[in-house]
Amino acid sequence: MKRLIILVIILSLLALGIFAQQSYSFLKTKPSETHNEKIIDIPPGSSPRYIANALAKEGVVTSATRFYLLVRILGKDRAIKAAEYQFFTDMSPLDVLDILISGKPYLHKISIPEGSSMEQIGNILENKNITSKEEFLKAAHDPGLLKSNGIDANSAEGYLFPETYSLPKRSTGKDIVNKMLNTFQDNYDPQWDPEGKKYNFSRHQIVTLASIIEKETGIPSERPLISAVIHNRLKKGMKLQSDPTVIYGIPNFSGNITKKDLLTHTPYNTYTNYGLPPGPIANPGRDSLMAAAFPANVSYTFFVSKNDGSHIFTSTYKEHLKEVEKHQIEPFKRKNR
Repeated sequence: MKRLIILVIILSLLALGIFAQQSYSFLKTKPSETHNEKIIDIPPGSSPRYIANALAKEGVVTSATRFYLLVRILGKDRAIKAAEYQFFTDMSPLDVLDILISGKPYLHKISIPEGSSMEQIGNILENKNITSKEEFLKAAHDPGLLKSNGIDANSAEGYLFPETYSLPKRSTGKDIVNKMLNTFQDNYDPQWDPEGKKYNFSRHQIVTLASIIEKETGIPSERPLISAVIHNRLKKGMKLQSDPTVIYGIPNFSGNITKKDLLTHTPYNTYTNYGLPPGPIANPGRDSLMAAAFPANVSYTFFVSKNDGSHIFTSTYKEHLKEVEKHQIEPFKRKNR
């Protein structure tokens, strides 16, 4: 019996030694010498065993069981934070665990194009799995959030600055909207406000005008000219007759503007209403905001598309009709012969 006990002790010590040696080897062994990136999402409520299996499946650790035991032995199972993380295949298990405990998520580069509307931004964020469109739009209409950012409007439309943002998966709508509004403040020059006041424009009206400029042209050199057309028409009491304002006021716009659309009254239709629309129709970039405050010193009151992204500008209706014939009607006739 005594010999049996000694044998059991020896075998136990041997097994413990082997386990210790393997555990030490596991801690020092990297899955690969190659620096391959692995982006792994750890959803809220994930168990240590689930996390270990996910890491092993992606080749971030060599053994799910040993990583699970490491987490439990070190008492870190409750310290791991849910997030999407960036790992590399040449990391040690302890380095991997440090990342899981840090709570520093992987940041996605999300580009918001100039001239995007709130709806379009919501679609981008949802398609990239950053947040839901519904949550984003709810935050963009939050009265308390708008007030805290100094926006006297019923939504953040116009103030969601177009930029490339670094955002983690499962960001809250409020965090994203606040970040975009802060970026607007960083890019809006307070000196533009006095310029706007020369035309009796509030900041909100400058942003509204800038949003129209942004939607009318993508050519930087044309922005001050578009601005001048809008300023000149307002001074003369002319309707702006801007197609993008009509489109903004149409729910679920099909993509083809019709004569009926132009004649359908909405608060944003500048064919049926005088003056600026009640608010921005998109989120303009810095150049359009500057152009709104600093229009070109020209007498233009009309412009027509050349069908290549650029426009012809004229001062009289007679000149305008001539350019419409040249750049719109004649090409249409040639195309349909």
